[in-house]
Amino acid sequence: MRKQIIQMLGNTEKSYYRWRDEGRPIISFLEKYFTAKELEEFIETGNIQRLEENNISKTKLELYEKILEDNALYSSKDKLDRFFSGRILIKDILLDVLNHMSSDTSQYTIENTKQSLIQQLKGTEINWLKTKTQGKIDLLSEFFENNISDIEAYAMIKKPEVVLNLKEK
Repeated sequence: MRKQIIQMLGNTEKSYYRWRDEGRPIISFLEKYFTAKELEEFIETGNIQRLEENNISKTKLELYEKILEDNALYSSKDKLDRFFSGRILIKDILLDVLNHMSSDTSQYTIENTKQSLIQQLKGTEINWLKTKTQGKIDLLSEFFENNISDIEAYAMIKKPEVVLNLKEK
C-alpha cells in the first residue's frame, strides 16, 4: 500500500514516512479506508469500482424516493377528495395550514412532517370568520392521525396545490 500512496501523492518514500510520523490525516485516511488494490485501480483507471457502485445505489435510492413521493402525493389526494366530499370548510382549514407550512419546507422530513402537520392543525386559530370550529379541527386532526401516512403528509407539504386540486399560482 505504501507504494500506491507514494505514487498517488507524488512524493518520495522519505516524504511518505515523514508525513506518516507527523500524523498527517491524508496518510491515515488512505491507509484506513482503501486497500492497496483499490489505490492501484484508481491510479490505473481514475475510478474505484466499489465507490462507483455506491454512487449508482444512491441514484437508485433517490429515484425510489421520488417514486414513493409521487405515489404518496396521489394517494393522499384521493384520500382527501373522499374525506372533503361535502366538507368544504374543513378543506379551507387544511389549505391555510398547508400554505403556512409549505412556505418553508426545509425543516420537514418524512419522519417529522405528519406530527408537525397535526400540531399545526391543532394550533390553528379557531375564529376564522366563525367557520373554523374546534370540532372541525379535531375531525381533520383525527383523520390525519388515522388515515394519512408519514410520506403522504410529507408530499402534501411539498405540493399542497396538487393535493387540494388547486391551480398553481
